[in-house]
Amino acid sequence: MIATSLLLPLELYELVSRPSLLKAGGIVVNLAIVACLAWLRRRLTREARP
Repeated sequence: MIATSLLLPLELYELVSRPSLLKAGGIVVNLAIVACLAWLRRRLTREARP
């Protein structure tokens, strides 16, 4: 999750400097992946508690 989210600032910079729909789509996909990983981690942490 951390590794994926560390790339977001670079992708945002790239999108601002040279915008394209492909880059915007890549950011949306990466945000969805980070959100999914955070949700799964939270769910697994809750299930591990007694």
